[in-house]
Amino acid sequence: MTLVPTVKSYPGAILVAAALSAIMPGTAHAEPNTAANDLCSKEGLMRLVPQFRSDDGTFKVPDPTTDLDAFLAAQQGLSNAIEMILTQANMAADPYRAAIDRHDPLTFGREWRAAEIGIQTDGHTIRFADPAFAAYGGQSFLEGLSPIGETQGVFYSIEIEGRHPALIYPMPTALPCVNRLILAAGNTVGSWPMPTYALGSGSGEDAFLIVNICQDLGTTAPMDTTKPATLRSNAMLIVAFQWADTEDMARFRTGQKTHRHGQHPK
Repeated sequence: MTLVPTVKSYPGAILVAAALSAIMPGTAHAEPNTAANDLCSKEGLMRLVPQFRSDDGTFKVPDPTTDLDAFLAAQQGLSNAIEMILTQANMAADPYRAAIDRHDPLTFGREWRAAEIGIQTDGHTIRFADPAFAAYGGQSFLEGLSPIGETQGVFYSIEIEGRHPALIYPMPTALPCVNRLILAAGNTVGSWPMPTYALGSGSGEDAFLIVNICQDLGTTAPMDTTKPATLRSNAMLIVAFQWADTEDMARFRTGQKTHRHGQHPK
């Protein structure tokens, strides 16, 4: 007589079955490939993060000046979703083919708009990074972003009035639509810590959205323009979206002032 073991006889089987069901396809959750594809378009982002869908069914970046919770849900949710999808892609990939199968970096236009919240301190006083705690639709810090010709487009700089206050390096990932972004500011000791990502429609295509955190550790002190610039201690944190200022996003343009990260007006 053949004995058939039951789950009751082997309690550990329940845990094994649960673990297998969590990693096997066919669940109610989106498949990894589907989720990865959703990062490549605004329509996909609306499926992935509901806060990107407006009442009329079109794409929007949530406005932190009117709905802070929706803005944070979108910013944090997208950041975490990208990391989850990227982890799945990395675990499924062959490390011996990482150099062979690498994707081209995304490309970046010159005109950008921003939605952000921010706070700063000089060690004594807490202040907002923008005129208010939040800003929406104003010109981004990235306005004037251009590839540096001598680097064959590997590096970008922000050009403003003949100056270059910051450098950016887009680094491809295992996902063709996702780049990591590394920023170094020359006049604020600023950087973009992870998670900071740019999204585009595919390998080598134009970026349409950036989800980022900005960290500054200094600010340019008032100075005589005939003397070298000096820095003073100033800590600042900004949580933001930057989007390419294309005509389909024109309705989100405003005159609000976003933080210029050391860029001095005329």
